[in-house]
Amino acid sequence: MFQYGRTVVAKSGLKNYIQPVYRSVVPLLMRDRLARECVNPYSELENANQVIFVHIPKNAGNGVAKSLFDMTPKGHNYLSQYRSADPQKYVDYFRFAFSRNIWSRFYSAYAYLKKGGFGVYDQEFSRKYLERYASFTDFVHAMEDDVLASKIMSWTHFIPQSRFILIDGRNELDFLGSVEDMSASISYIRERLGLPQRDVSRVNASDSRDYRYEYDARSVDIVGRLYADDAELLGYTFHPE
Repeated sequence: MFQYGRTVVAKSGLKNYIQPVYRSVVPLLMRDRLARECVNPYSELENANQVIFVHIPKNAGNGVAKSLFDMTPKGHNYLSQYRSADPQKYVDYFRFAFSRNIWSRFYSAYAYLKKGGFGVYDQEFSRKYLERYASFTDFVHAMEDDVLASKIMSWTHFIPQSRFILIDGRNELDFLGSVEDMSASISYIRERLGLPQRDVSRVNASDSRDYRYEYDARSVDIVGRLYADDAELLGYTFHPE
């Protein structure tokens, strides 16, 4: 219904009049949630390749999709959304995602949004929740406030990876690759789907800076506590072995 409404507004020519009212009435975090959850997750990428690619934010999803299918993924949808939208495709299609070290991903999301992210919602989020802090560690320290942490972690790029992957506590993916083992993960998917093998050296997360230099001991503990479910599910530690 939400997606249909957006289409009607866009075609009616009233977008420039309705959009400012919508933004002034509906809170930012709710707008982000509606835009993310009230859509059909199946796009051309999924249907053309008979896959379900759970594009977790800041986990090199654009590069993965480009390398595998020469296509751009649409949005960041939970695995549960695919099951609800079309149970038959959910059963028939190959379901996969990529994970990333939780501390690396968290810093990457912060740096991305600090620069404005993508689109007006990200820019508004950055102004409201990031600009007030002088540094990354100041931002993380502030998340010791549970109310603030809840708001931050509801934003697309900070949502825990487990929320994208799990359905009723179960991992129903056919394959979970990792950013840290990108080459082997991509090669496996190519073999599974019958795709030709290619060089994947350019497929990586969007930033190459070593996240470990951005944290102090206090911020390491805070992020570890906030993403404890991800750490347990995915097996990540701050200092990889």
